[in-house]
Amino acid sequence: MPNDGPLRGLKVLELGHFIAGPFCTRLLGDLGALVVKAEPPGQGDPFRGWGLKAGEQTLSWALQARNKKCITLNLKHAEGQALARRLVRWADVVVENFRPGVMARLGLGYDDLKQVKPDLIYCAISGFGQDGPLRANPAYDQIIQGLSGVMSVTGSPHTAPLRVGYPVCDTMGGITAAFAIAAALFRRSRTGAGEAIDTSMLEATLVAMGWAVSNWLIAGVRRVPRAVPAGVLIAVTAGELIQGRPGAEGGQRGPDQNFCQQGGHPHALVPRPWEMLPLAGARLTLTDPAPTATYTGMLPGHIAGHYPRDALEIDLVRLARHAGAL
Repeated sequence: MPNDGPLRGLKVLELGHFIAGPFCTRLLGDLGALVVKAEPPGQGDPFRGWGLKAGEQTLSWALQARNKKCITLNLKHAEGQALARRLVRWADVVVENFRPGVMARLGLGYDDLKQVKPDLIYCAISGFGQDGPLRANPAYDQIIQGLSGVMSVTGSPHTAPLRVGYPVCDTMGGITAAFAIAAALFRRSRTGAGEAIDTSMLEATLVAMGWAVSNWLIAGVRRVPRAVPAGVLIAVTAGELIQGRPGAEGGQRGPDQNFCQQGGHPHALVPRPWEMLPLAGARLTLTDPAPTATYTGMLPGHIAGHYPRDALEIDLVRLARHAGAL
């Protein structure tokens, strides 16, 4: 199906593999760019075999390879390298996410390819950037999660560090690279100049962690991991969760307060289990003093499971506004 997005007419050559580079080009393709993905002979991109299969391909691959035309290209062979240079002459943008130095050894680094196409936008994505003491280190998503501090603020004080449940650092690297490519294309439209873009997954992740990183680097305050965000109560019903803010932001009452004062009855409100925060204004009864204590409404007969989940979610949103399903 033709894509009439804002990048229609843009030609992108992807020399990437796994997640960060292909995710970047997927975003460009979603916006209308024509993406040609070059894969090594044999199994192709190793990501083809990852995840749940649906027929002959995995669902992860189907998502990552959408809006792309895939070709086989052996970059280790002289003929394949020559073909890559021909494709570069055709392309506006080249994206790769090999370890720093790999493309230069193949004669396909930015300094080589800008001789072929002077106005080329060349984007290299790596774990730690193209220079610096960590440039040659392996950089899988989980490694970056650990080094960036993502894992240290994920979970609770009893379970951290925990890995985020999806490749967040690969994703942030891909998003950052796509954003940088868009900026470089805008600059080229005014100056005619090409650009070499160096995207570090670690730096991209740290930028996204601004609130936690600034607390530590500027104020010297180490962020404490929390199982749920600060000031959030969890209403448990029929085995499912609803989250709501009980705080007084802008003088607003929390969902527990509204329910108790307006006749609602969320029968199980669970505070942050490790802090036992007082529930100001809420008519709730402590039924279990353990660290995982459950606070239940005082209205008799309303016990866990007797309040329909959908009704609870609708009423929480209506009365408190700061609420949503988990």
